[in-house]
Amino acid sequence: DEKRLKMAMQALDTTRESVYWLDEYGRILYANPAAEQELGYSADALRKLSIFDINPTMPRELWGPNGEMAHRRSEGGLHQLESLHRHRDGHLIPVEINAGGFVLDGER
Repeated sequence: DEKRLKMAMQALDTTRESVYWLDEYGRILYANPAAEQELGYSADALRKLSIFDINPTMPRELWGPNGEMAHRRSEGGLHQLESLHRHRDGHLIPVEINAGGFVLDGER
């Protein structure tokens, strides 16, 4: 319901952890304020990027409708990995990623 959605969005928007929602091709659909601050981009600018723009170590072959990451994400499991994110000014930030997928109204 609408109240639960507002509560969930409030939680995402106020956490200190960076949160990204990606589609199955790695495009950024949502980034919370912590992600904006961590990477030096506005939310609008982040929505024009993909995981490959902010994570230089992410292999492209893991994404897409037949890619491994898309497959893993559709299973609903949580995956943890250490990686790097690139700040807008170019410096690299070590990050720990917790990634999981879900299906909502038939979309991953």
